Amino acid sequence: MPFVALPCAELLEDWPDGSWGLAVNAGSAGSVTLAAPALAEVLRVNAPTG
Repeated sequence: MPFVALPCAELLEDWPDGSWGLAVNAGSAGSVTLAAPALAEVLRVNAPTG
């Protein structure tokens, strides 16, 4: 499966749609899923600084 690796700050800074959630390692034992409201909070408290 193709993938793109980039710093988390860049991903959050350019998040394309505020109604989208985020799934990391979906289907694995170490998966993490953030619904849109939780992701919005991550973006709010980690606002890009420069």
